[in-house]
Amino acid sequence: LLCLRTLFSETVAGFRMVFGDCFLVQFLMIWALTGMAIGGSWGLSNAYLLGLGYEQADASLARPAWHLALVIGAGLSSTLIRCFGACGSYGLALTMMALGFFICGMGGHNLHFAERFFWIGTVGLGGTGLGILTPSFNSVISVRVSDKEQGKLFSLVIMINTICGISFGWAWPWLFYDAHASDWRKGTPWLASSAAFLLLLLWFGVLCMPCCDAEPRKEESDCGEDSSSEEETSSDG
Repeated sequence: LLCLRTLFSETVAGFRMVFGDCFLVQFLMIWALTGMAIGGSWGLSNAYLLGLGYEQADASLARPAWHLALVIGAGLSSTLIRCFGACGSYGLALTMMALGFFICGMGGHNLHFAERFFWIGTVGLGGTGLGILTPSFNSVISVRVSDKEQGKLFSLVIMINTICGISFGWAWPWLFYDAHASDWRKGTPWLASSAAFLLLLLWFGVLCMPCCDAEPRKEESDCGEDSSSEEETSSDG
């Protein structure tokens, strides 16, 4: 009972912390909806390839190829964050994913190109974009709260993602996907995800405007001490 009470109190405190930061609560919603749009389409990849005539063994190769693209994107993320900042690289990643999933969705219009559009769009651009997106997201939110609150923040990220996925993720397999389609409707799940990415990119762009509170709020250094006092000490030395 004590554990449940502690869990409840920590969860409530975490939500209060997030909702006290207008930028952070919106950014976490953008991240959750992005993950929902990714999972909605990617979860159908195996069935999509089987519908194109792939054998099960060949269709399963999409997963290791996807993870390879993630590794490439993660390797590029440090340079991109250094050059464009965490918010800039996050926007770039969303753009890549929107373009990649749109390319894959257009394959439904011409099934002769659907296979190569899937590998170029979803796996290539989409996977690399997600590899860039995740470190950029972590970089943005890590400076919004103090070090001792970061565990609480990242646990809330998982909770919000789960709630969002359960609430809206059903739309991709039940509403957008048609296993028997042989025209443009076959690519509808990827077109829906691409549209979602573009809307989220627009939302994120507005959120990062100078009039919004997008500047870091972290008050403590990596050692848990006030950063301003460290600067004064170093200047005195």
